[in-house]
Amino acid sequence: MPLLTQLSEILTATPLTEAYLLGETTLQARLWRERLARAGVPWIGLRVASVRGLAREILESAAHGHETRESECLSAMEQACLEELADSELYAPVRHHHGLHAAFSSALRDLAHAGLTPDTLSPKDFHAPAQRKALERVAIRTQDILNRHALSHPAQTLAAARDRFSSAPAAMPPRILIPQSVYERLTTLERSVVEAAGGGAVVILEKTTPERLTAQGIAASTIRFRGAASPAQEFRAAVRDILETGTHWDEVELVYTDSSRLPELYELCIETELPCTFAEGIPVQYSKTARTVQRFLEWLRDGDPYPLIRLMYEGIPDFTAFSHEGTHANRLPTAVLLREARPGSDVRALLARVDRYIQRREAGQTGHDALSSLYASRALLAAITECIPKDSDNGRVSRHALIAGCIRLVRELCRPAFPGEAQAAEAISIMLGGNADGPDLSETLSDGARRLLSALRVLRMPAVIKAVGGVAEQSRSPLPGHVFVCDLRHAGISGRRRVFLFGMDDEAMPGRCPDNPVLTDDDRVRIAQRTGISLPLAREHGTRVRARLYAFLSRCAADITVSCARNDATQLRAFGPSRALLEVFRAATSNSGAGYSELRAVLDADATAPSGATAASMQDWWLQRMSADPRGAVLAAMRAWNPMLDAGLQAEAERDSERFTAFDGMIGGISASFPATSVSQLEQLGTCPYRYFLGHILGLQPPRSMRRAAGVWLDPAERGSLLHEVLRRFMENLRANALPRTAWAPLLDETAATVLAETAEENPPPSEAARVRAQRDLAEQCAIFLRGETETHNAIPLAFEVPFPTERQLPLPLTPMSAPLHFTTQSGDVLLRGVIDRIDYTADGALLVTDYKTGKNCADPATTAMHLQPAVYTETVRRMAPSGTEVRFAYRCISRQGQGRTVAIPTDTDATMDDIGRLHGLRTAGCLPHTQHATVCGYCDFRHVCGDATVIAARSRKKLANEANVALDVFRRLNDAH
Repeated sequence: MPLLTQLSEILTATPLTEAYLLGETTLQARLWRERLARAGVPWIGLRVASVRGLAREILESAAHGHETRESECLSAMEQACLEELADSELYAPVRHHHGLHAAFSSALRDLAHAGLTPDTLSPKDFHAPAQRKALERVAIRTQDILNRHALSHPAQTLAAARDRFSSAPAAMPPRILIPQSVYERLTTLERSVVEAAGGGAVVILEKTTPERLTAQGIAASTIRFRGAASPAQEFRAAVRDILETGTHWDEVELVYTDSSRLPELYELCIETELPCTFAEGIPVQYSKTARTVQRFLEWLRDGDPYPLIRLMYEGIPDFTAFSHEGTHANRLPTAVLLREARPGSDVRALLARVDRYIQRREAGQTGHDALSSLYASRALLAAITECIPKDSDNGRVSRHALIAGCIRLVRELCRPAFPGEAQAAEAISIMLGGNADGPDLSETLSDGARRLLSALRVLRMPAVIKAVGGVAEQSRSPLPGHVFVCDLRHAGISGRRRVFLFGMDDEAMPGRCPDNPVLTDDDRVRIAQRTGISLPLAREHGTRVRARLYAFLSRCAADITVSCARNDATQLRAFGPSRALLEVFRAATSNSGAGYSELRAVLDADATAPSGATAASMQDWWLQRMSADPRGAVLAAMRAWNPMLDAGLQAEAERDSERFTAFDGMIGGISASFPATSVSQLEQLGTCPYRYFLGHILGLQPPRSMRRAAGVWLDPAERGSLLHEVLRRFMENLRANALPRTAWAPLLDETAATVLAETAEENPPPSEAARVRAQRDLAEQCAIFLRGETETHNAIPLAFEVPFPTERQLPLPLTPMSAPLHFTTQSGDVLLRGVIDRIDYTADGALLVTDYKTGKNCADPATTAMHLQPAVYTETVRRMAPSGTEVRFAYRCISRQGQGRTVAIPTDTDATMDDIGRLHGLRTAGCLPHTQHATVCGYCDFRHVCGDATVIAARSRKKLANEANVALDVFRRLNDAH
């Protein structure tokens, strides 16, 4: 007899009798009661609960109990593991692992529910005898901690309720109504509670769930099978089905088999704006409040400032509460401040780094508004750092202090102004408060943050996705006008007439249940063989899940669609239909001999791609319109509706044409007066004029990642600057003190160590490994330099890192240039500036200009398209030196490839001036096309802006070949010269 019918008969006969309807969860029992109400069944004294909820009610009604939180017990278990396993050869290496205490908790819970304790077990029950002793020690220690804090384990709550009714049974005990499928899953302890509470008045409802599924075991009116490319397509196909059939939302139930896919399902419901309620609640991590706490804890866990930068974008810090002279803090300036301040891995040094950066900005004549923004951001960061607990004498922190800081972050520094954020903030505060009510732990800041993150990730909150513009509510029960989303425990009870079952692939069904390392399946089998008491086995997880599936199919009299995905969302893994799906297929088709080939034929025949007339979302609608638009009518309409899209498509068409237009770098004439330009900028102009346009005409900055690559401390430019600074200090010291050659190596090592330490102080390395790697590379380059300096160099060092223009006093016979280097070219006057690495006296009285190359081996000037530096630097020194002084130029290749090689470069000032004139004419004419050589793009900061380098270079060559593009004549003349 169906469960609903049995309940109706019992309650109709005795509507005033006090009764409890027990479910696997309280929600499951509440769903049955709501079905009764909609069916018009009379009842007054019917309560609903799970067995644990019933036990709590018993204790509270007897004024014996108190609320017991799972998190409090886990904290006690964690402390017990840390204390009792310190000298355990078996567990000591992993006693700090955040999952070990959960494994102990699960093992002890299973023993308690079976009526066993560790001291009743035998060492022979375990693979390793030390397991039993460790289990016993942890159990005793955990109980001591719980007693000290007046707490009780959930199993103790059940035992106390059982003992309460066993010792003083109620004169008129309530009638206990419990479905057979629920009763079969009760542990020994839970059954004893039910029997004691009911005083013999326990009514077992519903027939036993069958071990095998047959056609008679399926109550569905119809059952369909559907294949899908991915789990997301399972969902989209269901939404399209609902829309096409005109089914109301409150007649639909979506059932998932694997809770790990709930986050993706939630995201899809948001994307499609589907109003729904979730039986298990939604992951709290999807709230902005949770992301704020999560990023804060990740920062404390890793020391990497990257999560703190992400917090500014993903979280909801209350910027409005922090201002300076009328300027409020904001997410973008704060994120930039965090990047530029280089806070390093010491979270407690954040403010010191920020203050140092602000001082540098003040010294650099930063504008008033920009400084006010920095100070406002600094105030926000100061408030966040106040949430970090203080270290004790042993360098550890109090878990309660860390929790208090997180609660402060949630309650005082977040803006829960978005729908659902108030509920999320409350749920997170309750979860954190539950940990704070338990025993305190002294642990490292990193470990404490890691454990709280684990607790946060599994937290869910009851919330409703309302229609667009609705207010978020808290509910786990199916609401009118909303789709009901649930797992197998709650499926098929709500009475919805359309049910979609997702996740019947072999990955999600039955899912995974790892073996407990503290009390393994083999240990449990040995215990059962000796005592006759069974414990739940991880290997039987599939059987338990299939039993839930059979129970769902036997009670759900709806139209059911069962679906199975073929791949994951990224197409990296292929799924197959599960064994359970084959069993359902055989029962539904009354074909006990059907195999996977027949099942796959049915699944493959049902296409779920968005090819029909109905779209599940805007994304589906767009794909349908575009795929069915061979003449471009939809695109034309979109261009007419969206002027920015039309402009973008027009620009792309012009770039792909043979014409040289404003979209390719033709910007028209520019003022011939340019400020002093560095030599490297002019060389960049000759390599790729478009890059010069983006960086030095528009003043754009290349996009920067919030986070550097793992293990990378200094980028190539920073490594080059580091080496230049080391060599400058070394050579100046060498020149000032006239040290013998035997003292050079120690001096260079000392100088390198000093500069590296200063760099680390200013820009902390992300890890010790990154610092060691940089130190090793710097030592290698210094050795290469010193070898060349002592073996082959016969010049006398004179000056180092000489800027032009400069007011700095230079050693004789050099005279500083107080104005930029001035060239008069055929295209106008050009002003140049730069820094010369080194100037030496040679044995024959000439001056040698040396430029250090710290990257790859020096390029052959004969093959370089634009090589201005030798002639410009030579001419600069010639003007600084007495008239008639001979000046030469050379590159010193201080790299693994160059091995200190010196490359003498002949200079031709007249030819270089011609090149500079052509380059100046290029920029004054406003003709700044892309390079024709794709290899150049590999080193460009703007390569992601331009797109595919091969395509861009080919387009540039096509435009250059078109003689009608007369604007490119100046660029052609430049190319012809090289």
